[in-house]
Amino acid sequence: MSGTVALPPGLEDPAEQFKLLFGEAPYGVVYLDESASILACNSVAESILGIHGADVEGRSTFDPRWRTIHEDGSPFPPETHPAMLCLRTGNPVRGVVMGIWNPEQGRYRWASLDAIPQRVEGRAGTRRAIVWIADVTDRVLAREAEARSSDRFASLFGNMSEGVALHEVVEGEGGAHIDYRIVDVNPRFESQVGIPREKAVGKLGSEVYGVSPAPYLKEFGGVASSGFPYHFETYFPPLDKHFIISVAPLGPGGFATIFFDVSEIKRVEAERERLLAELERKNQELESIVYVSSHDLRSPLVNIQGFGTRLEKDCAELASRSRAAAAGDAEAARSVDALALERIPRSLEFIRASGVKMDRLIAGLLRLSRTGRAELACEVLDMNRLLAEIASSMAFQLEKSGAELEVGSLPPCLGDGEQISQVFANLLDNAIKYRSPGRPLRISVSGEIKGNEVEYRVADTGIGIAPEHLDKIWELFYRLDPGDGAGGEGLGLSLVRRIVDRHRGKVRVESEPGAGSRFIATLPAAGTEGRRV
Repeated sequence: MSGTVALPPGLEDPAEQFKLLFGEAPYGVVYLDESASILACNSVAESILGIHGADVEGRSTFDPRWRTIHEDGSPFPPETHPAMLCLRTGNPVRGVVMGIWNPEQGRYRWASLDAIPQRVEGRAGTRRAIVWIADVTDRVLAREAEARSSDRFASLFGNMSEGVALHEVVEGEGGAHIDYRIVDVNPRFESQVGIPREKAVGKLGSEVYGVSPAPYLKEFGGVASSGFPYHFETYFPPLDKHFIISVAPLGPGGFATIFFDVSEIKRVEAERERLLAELERKNQELESIVYVSSHDLRSPLVNIQGFGTRLEKDCAELASRSRAAAAGDAEAARSVDALALERIPRSLEFIRASGVKMDRLIAGLLRLSRTGRAELACEVLDMNRLLAEIASSMAFQLEKSGAELEVGSLPPCLGDGEQISQVFANLLDNAIKYRSPGRPLRISVSGEIKGNEVEYRVADTGIGIAPEHLDKIWELFYRLDPGDGAGGEGLGLSLVRRIVDRHRGKVRVESEPGAGSRFIATLPAAGTEGRRV
């Protein structure tokens, strides 16, 4: 219906005429006079308005009991009511959505109103209006529910403690997944991943993370295709972080990732494991020290006590023989010479050697203790310069053993210069001590960066280590017999492991008897200064 509507003349009975024209209409229909008061309405309008019969006629459309409001909840002033605009301007007003309080139902009903002006025959300048009312309550409530749901999602999305990213899969020929595009991210994405929103949204995963194919494309694409969620834990090297990731389908070709940075948890777990391992090693060291105290130190002590007793007897015999010799006894004189020149010096030599052995063992224990207690002064180390200094200080030993030392280009690491120097000096000394008498000794030192660590290798062509000794060589005071009696006191490799452990590194050995050994030490790379050492 458009324009001005002219009703048949003689509208003395409005209700009868209204029933004839609009009684069966599926919409509410209200007939208004020039003051916007209701003359008549159909049953659908009565249901929407919540009034019936005599309560309808003469009631103004501006009646405050209807509490008319806009969709945003603001009141509808009378001058902006579609019926008033229609009557005042003589033009139709269409599609105005209004909330009307229904007293019968105790709630708002939402209606879309079309107001059509109508001339009154024989009364120039007088207008009336027909208002068509379509019940749009369900549509408005659904829109409001959608808006509330959207608001709740936005609030949840923006305030989650987990990082969230929404994606869409990018397909290539034949529908193969070749990448994915980031559609949106929440604030926690930025803080956990370290990539600003403006550098992520709308871009491909391979571009944002700098790797190809895009990270976890197979897992993410599988969720988008199957519609089944997926959950996994991973370490992501480009960010050097550990994540727990939940992937959920998000419409056709889409998926959402909800992730939590567990790097600190992993660091704490690793620190706990390290402390437990260190405690276990300290217990083993304590057992070794107890063993040394009860066995290795007791052995020279027994020698000192035994030869001390013999020395005491020899001295008493010497005094007695000396008196006899002074009286002219030739046999006594010869005994005095044997005691003074042979037996007593031999006993003294055994006592001295035992004392030296005890001193070396005690000094070794003190050195081990100082190594564990000394505070680390970590800095970026020029390993090429450090190895050159070690080679210079060991030039005599290298030349005497006929060893050939080859040092490759070594990447820098983070560590305490004095203690790291001790590590490589001990490894070179170990190679010299356990060289093979049947072939020239060649020692090579090399290194390469592996992620946040540097792996150094010290390889030799020595006698090698039998498999049954590979784990034991790190034990305190464990000694191998090189065959020429030149073995150490069993502290060198124990110090190597202790120092490397204190730097949060690792050390291991690979060896084949008769072919040589390769010691591999892993230390923090330069550029990891923020890492606890």
